[in-house]
Amino acid sequence: MREFYVRYRDTDTMPGRLEHYASDLGIAPEQLIRRFISEGMAKVEGDSGPAEPGESLDDFMERNGVRRKNR
Repeated sequence: MREFYVRYRDTDTMPGRLEHYASDLGIAPEQLIRRFISEGMAKVEGDSGPAEPGESLDDFMERNGVRRKNR
């Protein structure tokens, strides 16, 4: 599994803001950060339209570019 680290100074307000917003949504800050990254990448890469159906959840994720094929 790959990991990326984001660090903030003790005086930065962003960590508290992320924690507060995530709490309001009932999710972990890490989940909120992943949502922001996914939305940002979709804007950069462009939305290709509706999702392509799959035969299973894994197939759906592969067909729609969320996961690489594990073959």
